[in-house]
Amino acid sequence: MKPERGEQPAHAGRSRILFAARLTVTLILVVLLVHRIDWDVLRDAGRDLSWRFVSLALASYVVNAVLDVTRLKTALVAYRLRAGKLWSLYLAGVFFGNLLPGQLGADLYRAAVLRPRGPGSIHAMSLVLLVRVYGVAALAVGAAAALLAEPTALTISMSPQGGWWLRSLLVAAIAVTVMLAFLLSLPSARTGVLAPLLERVRTVLGSIRSALATVKLRGAVVLFALSMIIVAMRVVILMLLLTAVGARVSGGQALLVVCCTSLITLLPISIAGIGVREGTMVALLHRFSVAFEDAFLIAIVWRVFILLLSLAGAATLAAGSRRKAAASMPATGEFTGKE
Repeated sequence: MKPERGEQPAHAGRSRILFAARLTVTLILVVLLVHRIDWDVLRDAGRDLSWRFVSLALASYVVNAVLDVTRLKTALVAYRLRAGKLWSLYLAGVFFGNLLPGQLGADLYRAAVLRPRGPGSIHAMSLVLLVRVYGVAALAVGAAAALLAEPTALTISMSPQGGWWLRSLLVAAIAVTVMLAFLLSLPSARTGVLAPLLERVRTVLGSIRSALATVKLRGAVVLFALSMIIVAMRVVILMLLLTAVGARVSGGQALLVVCCTSLITLLPISIAGIGVREGTMVALLHRFSVAFEDAFLIAIVWRVFILLLSLAGAATLAAGSRRKAAASMPATGEFTGKE
């Protein structure tokens, strides 16, 4: 539902404040990361980078995208989307989620595109968020499995000698969760300017519950299995990038890095997760005896992979806009019966 005219200035003001806050957090996190880099060591690490393993990691990232599309197709089977439309929906969503600084994320874009094809926006959003729910569940299971395989991993990553980054993010995550739960328990009249935002959160939570209630057992098993395979593929990507810089960690440690990085990146505290993703990955890898500059290089290469996929989404959007513009143009040279 669109805001009324009187609400539009307030809505725009809230959006600007949120954007400014996220931009500030992004800049602070990036500065903290860059401040610790030894640029001579980073330059040497870049020269010694094995491009063969980087290429294998990029190919694995493409396979991961194919698995992502397959999972999206499984959730949206009722919409009967063709392969081309499905890829367009996925890539454009990646673009909105990773390149644009605004509040329109991948899930909102995909729900908006699907709305005219189904029962409505709530139904579309519930199915799109269903993919997110199973993805988060797979990451949580992966993190738990990593801790069972490597019981000392959490102790190492949270040690006083450098675990401040992870402890700070963990405290921030807990604080945001507790604050959101408290605000959701209050009546709308007592939440002031946050009332519209909290109403959206309630709508999203309601759509997730309705989607989980309607999904069949077979579909749930397939979605969760695909989500676990996607997590495993991300571990493969990380291991290949570690090999590319000449570093090694155990499989359990790599799984913990992937799961914790992906989960913490879900916190909406920075623009497109910039700084949060890189900082978490670097902090964990460094605690697992990977050189800081090597860990930073891995995080940057991973960000480049995300950027390439996002640019493919931008190209998909541009091509779709051109097709719509061409279809709306009147045909030239059409006979009208007039001289």
